[in-house]
Amino acid sequence: MAIRISSTCRYARLVPLHSREGYNSFRSNGQSDKRNVFVNGKAALEYDGLKNGELAWILGRRFKSISPDLGGAGSPPALGTTGIDELTDSQRYAHQAYAGLGNGVDRMQRLASTDWVESLVQSKLGTAKINLHAIKLGSDYSIAMDSGVASYAPFLTGSTALYANDVTRSMLVASGNTTALTNLGPRKNQGIFVAELGPFLRGIQVSADAIEIRSILGTSASQDVARNMGDTLCFSSLDAELRRRNLMDWTPDGIVLSKLESPTDEPMKSIEMDSRSAQLFNVAIQGPAISTSWTSDVRDYKLECQPMDRVFICLVADLSYSTDNGKMSGPVASAIAARARLDSVIKSLDVAYQARPLSQPAVAAARQVVNEQLSICKAAGDAIADAADSMGFTKYEELLDAATTAEADFEAGRNKQPRPDKAKLDDLEKAATDARKAVDRAMDGWDMTNLPGELQQYADHQEEIRLGVKLVGRASLTNFRLMRSTSSHMSNYSHFKPGNSNSRMGLRLGKSTGGSPECGEYIVGAWCIGTVIDSAASRSTVGTLVRTAPTSMALNVAVNIEWWTGDKLYKHYMDDSGMTRPRGIHSGNLMAIGAGGTKRTRAAADIDTPAPGVADEPPTYEERAEQFGDDFFKANAPGGSELPGQPTVPSSRRAGGPRRSA
Repeated sequence: MAIRISSTCRYARLVPLHSREGYNSFRSNGQSDKRNVFVNGKAALEYDGLKNGELAWILGRRFKSISPDLGGAGSPPALGTTGIDELTDSQRYAHQAYAGLGNGVDRMQRLASTDWVESLVQSKLGTAKINLHAIKLGSDYSIAMDSGVASYAPFLTGSTALYANDVTRSMLVASGNTTALTNLGPRKNQGIFVAELGPFLRGIQVSADAIEIRSILGTSASQDVARNMGDTLCFSSLDAELRRRNLMDWTPDGIVLSKLESPTDEPMKSIEMDSRSAQLFNVAIQGPAISTSWTSDVRDYKLECQPMDRVFICLVADLSYSTDNGKMSGPVASAIAARARLDSVIKSLDVAYQARPLSQPAVAAARQVVNEQLSICKAAGDAIADAADSMGFTKYEELLDAATTAEADFEAGRNKQPRPDKAKLDDLEKAATDARKAVDRAMDGWDMTNLPGELQQYADHQEEIRLGVKLVGRASLTNFRLMRSTSSHMSNYSHFKPGNSNSRMGLRLGKSTGGSPECGEYIVGAWCIGTVIDSAASRSTVGTLVRTAPTSMALNVAVNIEWWTGDKLYKHYMDDSGMTRPRGIHSGNLMAIGAGGTKRTRAAADIDTPAPGVADEPPTYEERAEQFGDDFFKANAPGGSELPGQPTVPSSRRAGGPRRSA
C-alpha cells in the first residue's frame, strides 16, 4: 500500500524575549514572579526548551472569570488570584495570539516547550476543580461557546453533564414519527459516565447509530442524529468549561523544524539578534516533521510505536463522585417529566406550523407554551445541580484537600526563618506523609485474594449507575496534568487488571464499592498531534556507535493537530476484553510441552483433542507477565531485542522448572 504525504506546511513564529532579571526572585511586595515555572527543578521560561523536533505550544485566548449564573461549573477564584494570572489587567491581552504587535507573520506569538507546559499545568492549574454536576448544557455560556450545543438548545434545557436529555428520542417525539420512535425503543440515560473501568472518561450511551429525523418546523432542520447525541453534547460543554478554566490557554501549535541563528554561529550574536527582532522559529503546523517528544525525550518503552500509529498529549484528571438517591431522586424525576412535557409541546408547535392555512395566532400560542415549558425545564435542571451541591465534598476531595494542606504546612515550616525545632518539623512531615498515603489508599483498595468477586461487584455498581438505580450527586475533576501517549499504548494497556501497574495506562482506579471513596484517574481528552510515518526516522549516535534502542530513535510524524474527547478515545482504542496483545507477542508461538519433555505432535495439537497431561490453552500474556515480571514487558515491547515468545528470564529464575521452547 502506497502512502502519499503532502509537503510540510511551515509557519514562521516570532517569539518575544522576556527579561530574566529577578525572574527567580521575590518582588518588593513579597510575591514571587508569576511567570515562575520550574522544569526539572530549575526555573525556566516557556521557550527555553524549544529545540528541533520539540512539540511547540502556542498561547491563545484567555478567559476572565465568568459568573456561575451563566452556567459555569462552580465559581473560580477572582481575577488576579489564580496561579495562571502572570500579568496585570492592562497587560493581559497584549500577550495573546490575536492582540500582539504586528500583522500576519510579523505578529508576536508566545511559544512554549512541552516540558514547560506540563510543569505549568501541574503546578499552577492542577488544583483547578471542575464540578461536572454544575455544568448546564442549556446555559447561555454553553450555547455561546459551542455551535453544536446551540443547534440542539431547545432539547438541552434543564440538562446537566451528568443527567442529559435523550436528545435523539426527544427529536423523534417532536417530529411525530411514531414508527421510528417504536423502533428506537425507550428513553436512554445519557451523560458523562463516572464509573468507567478503563482509563477514558466516556459517555453512558455507547451506541452511535445515526437516526434520521425530519425537520421540526420552528425548531430544527432535517438531519441524521447520533443515538448518543446527548453524551456528545455533554463533552462539548465540558470542553467549553476547560477553556474557561484556562486549561486550554496553551494548545499544541506544531513541531519545531529550526530556529534562526546568527550565520557566524556565535551564541552572543544570536542572542543580540533575538533581542532586537525577536526569536524566529520555523514550525511545522501540518505535514511531515521529525519529533523526539515521544521517544528520546521520555524513554518509555510502552510508547514505542509503528507507522500509522497516532501520537497524543493527554489531559488527565482525578474524578471523584458520590451517590445519594435520597437527595437526587426527586429532582431527577421532576426533570425527566418536565422534558417529556417539553417534547410534546414542541410537537404541538410543529403541528401549528404545518397547518394550512397558517394561523399566526395559533403559532404564537404554541410558541408561548413552549417558552413556558422551557422555563420549567431550566428550573428543574437548576434543582438537580443545587441538590448535588448540597451533598458537600466527596470523600476523595476531603482526603486530597487534607493532603494538599498538610504538604503546604510542611513546606512552609521547612522554609520558615528561623526554622522550627526538629521535632515539630518531623511532626509536619509525618502528617503530610500520612495524608498522602490516605489519598493513595483511596485510589486502590482492591482485594487481590477475591479479585473476581471484586470486579463483579464493581460491574454491578456500574450497571446500577447506568440504569439510574444509583443516582450520582456530586462529581468533580481535579489534579489536572498532561501525559504523553500513543494509539498503541492505549490499545495495549487500556484494559484494567488490578495489581498490574502497567494496566489502565498506569492510571489508578479506586474500588468505589463497599464504602470506599468513589474515585479514579481518567483521561478527559487528548490532542492528537498526528500520524507516525516512520518510527525510526533518525538514530542517535555515541561516537562511532549508532544506538538501536527504539526509544532513542526519532519519529517522522504527519502533523494534523485536533482535539479528541475521552469518549472518542474510548470508542477508538479501549480494550474491553483484555485480549489485545502488544506487537511482537504471539500466542501461536507458545507451543505446549508434553509430560515427556517433547513437543506436541501435529495430531495431538488439534484444538479439540489436547495431549494428555497438557493444558488445553497456552499460557496467556498476563500469566507470562506474572511469571517473568517486568523483564517480560521490556523484552517483548514493540521493537524489543528478544524474539517473540522468548522473554528474557532473570538469572535467578533460569534454573529449575521446565522451559518452554519457541
